Amino acid sequence: MSDEEEIYCICRSSDVSRFMIGCDHCEEWYHGDCINVTASDAKYIKKFFCKECRDKNSHLSIVYKSKYKDKIADLQKQKHHHKDERKEKKEKKKSKDKDRDRSRERHKHKEKKSKKDREDRSKERSRD
Repeated sequence: MSDEEEIYCICRSSDVSRFMIGCDHCEEWYHGDCINVTASDAKYIKKFFCKECRDKNSHLSIVYKSKYKDKIADLQKQKHHHKDERKEKKEKKKSKDKDRDRSRERHKHKEKKSKKDREDRSKERSRD
């Protein structure tokens, strides 16, 4: 047996103290937090294939336990829904910021015009 520690995961660490999941194709082990799979997600997974294996072989895909398929679908919808909500919130904020900036620019422009008008009137009065 070798004195070297085994390294795992995409992070190439020897840490085995946190949740890990193994690829059923290449048999590599991954930290759940490195590949965005939680321990609670894993209990619904029947066969797990890592991204590298799935990229190499398009026929491979993560297989979920049949009685949990609906639950997984709901969880994924919720994730996407939350993502969409965050994206929508960001877009609204961006739009609000743009509107505020436009309003400021209009206000500046009006102030400049108003100041110029006052100066012009003042000049006209001084000519009279």
